[in-house]
Amino acid sequence: MPSVHAIPVPEASLLAQFGKQSDYRDCFARGETDRFGAWEVVERKGSEILALSKDTNTASWFAIEPLDTGTRLKFGSWVGSIGESGWKALLRPHVWYSRQLLAGV
Repeated sequence: MPSVHAIPVPEASLLAQFGKQSDYRDCFARGETDRFGAWEVVERKGSEILALSKDTNTASWFAIEPLDTGTRLKFGSWVGSIGESGWKALLRPHVWYSRQLLAGV
């Protein structure tokens, strides 16, 4: 298993500026990989990232869109061969969960 080491939180990062100075923050780096947990980055473009879930034939898409009034977070899903995969039965709960997640409920 590759080793992962703690690195200093970049001073100019949003993470470094968030909260109070005395709050806990951490940062870990392994810059030579496009894998994280159960996901593998398929593609990055501008403010978008597409991550494939290992062994599930699914992918998640995240994007941010700057607005005059703030930022819009977009989340989408891909399921390959949905009719044969067994995921079709989970589609309705997935759509509900996605909406709840983005609504901040």
